[in-house]
Amino acid sequence: MNKKFLYNALLSAMVALPLCFTSCSDDDDEDDNKTPNTIVDNGTTPGGGVVKIENGTLMGGKFSVSEDKQVYFSKGNLLKTGNSYSFAPDQTTIIGEANLGGATKDLMNWMDVSGMTLENNTWRCLSRSEWKYLVNQRPNAASMCMFAQVVKNGIARRGTIIFPDGFTMPAKHSYRLGLEFKWTEVDAVYAANNLTEAQWNVFESQGALFLPHAGSCSGYDVNDNWYMYKDESAGYWSSDLESIVSYTASFGEYSFTCDYQTGLDFYNSFRLVRDVE
Repeated sequence: MNKKFLYNALLSAMVALPLCFTSCSDDDDEDDNKTPNTIVDNGTTPGGGVVKIENGTLMGGKFSVSEDKQVYFSKGNLLKTGNSYSFAPDQTTIIGEANLGGATKDLMNWMDVSGMTLENNTWRCLSRSEWKYLVNQRPNAASMCMFAQVVKNGIARRGTIIFPDGFTMPAKHSYRLGLEFKWTEVDAVYAANNLTEAQWNVFESQGALFLPHAGSCSGYDVNDNWYMYKDESAGYWSSDLESIVSYTASFGEYSFTCDYQTGLDFYNSFRLVRDVE
């Protein structure tokens, strides 16, 4: 069967799937009053029942996503191998080009998780308003995140670091904080925020979150090949679904936005959270 035909057929079928997430609204205040639901099973998981995500160690840092709610982040991005789900072994690990036809992938669309029940209904995606609060509206928000290149297990990876509530940056530092720059500043920002493994280990031990820039995939190109963006950027799904689109937390090379919708057929990253009780 032609890949494009199958791909479009799957997308059409997604409209009828009973995915129970909050619907989104252009009014952020209204959205703030909604509690995002977890991914629920629509009967397509072989054998039904709960999908237990292994190695889901929680990070120690607590992150405010509204004035009265905090979350923990999973230790890594969501992975899918066949019908099994897990988390990446650490925050910096991504599949990269191996997503193209590989057995395990970390770039997924909503068909990939449509039959998934999260254990005890505790893991979930952040909503659009929660992403925006986390990055832009927390106390001292501009100094609580930065683009960076970090080294883990000898591998350098670009991404976004977000510091937990209560984190205090050392008084004397040369980091370029914040996520809003001109494109001409990209090289200078990453040069200033180029962390050795030892430096990153200190931040991580204090609960810092790292969102690897794992890229995104928009489907098939004119040659019927899966087209992937490179890893200078990343898209992380929000829980706000409208028909066949969802708002995505987009981390570019020099800016962040959660104001644009992405088709549910797009392939982005999932980074799940648990509410702090």
